[in-house]
Amino acid sequence: MFRNIARSCLLLSVFFTAVGMAQTTSSPQRVTPNGFSAKGEEILFQGTRLIGQRNAIEVQTLPVADSNGNIKYYDVGIIFTPNANGSMPTSATVSATPSQGIVLPGKYAAISPSTGVCTVTNIVLANARTESMFSCVSDQGNTFEIAVETGAVNSKHTFWRNLHNSNVSINARSDVRDYSWGVIAGSNATSGDTLSGCGSFRLAVPNIIGAQVVGTQLLLSLFDGYGDFVCQIPLLAAN
Repeated sequence: MFRNIARSCLLLSVFFTAVGMAQTTSSPQRVTPNGFSAKGEEILFQGTRLIGQRNAIEVQTLPVADSNGNIKYYDVGIIFTPNANGSMPTSATVSATPSQGIVLPGKYAAISPSTGVCTVTNIVLANARTESMFSCVSDQGNTFEIAVETGAVNSKHTFWRNLHNSNVSINARSDVRDYSWGVIAGSNATSGDTLSGCGSFRLAVPNIIGAQVVGTQLLLSLFDGYGDFVCQIPLLAAN
């Protein structure tokens, strides 16, 4: 028990060396993927999962709050070198880079005069990736669902077979790391449905979605099942 407590304390201390690296990600709500409110400067380990292997710990999309409660996200690697006598080291090698493509939970509205809306909830998966689940209503009032996931587009990605197959290779895109990638997971939309004016004939399972947050705007890039770009869906964070 003491060793676990010591390791947690050490994680907190060494991580502060990398805090200045991230850029603030604006959000409709100041919450972590699991809904924990930020209370000033905090590293919110409760909003993610630690993946350990031998001397290393990997943390993806680790939320860090500044003094105003704004959330920044990091992908972190921590490597420990044990002492020769088997005691815990007092330092570690830390690498941290701003997380790419994470979609924060909350409500996002279509650009006027369109009337569509999406509500996003997040879960942290067992492999430490964050999956964002969209419950959407089209501009025409019909429902559909989107699921996207952070992290590399590789065989560990939930939607790997949709993103990489004989017809499509999303992982070959030069901007692949700028997005969370996934698919339209369910749809009651008709052939004429749109969201922010985009998507006619394409809001269908399992067409591909790349999600990117730019300030308070959420951009959803819609691709068909062959990986061909269809159109972009701009959404605004709504209170």
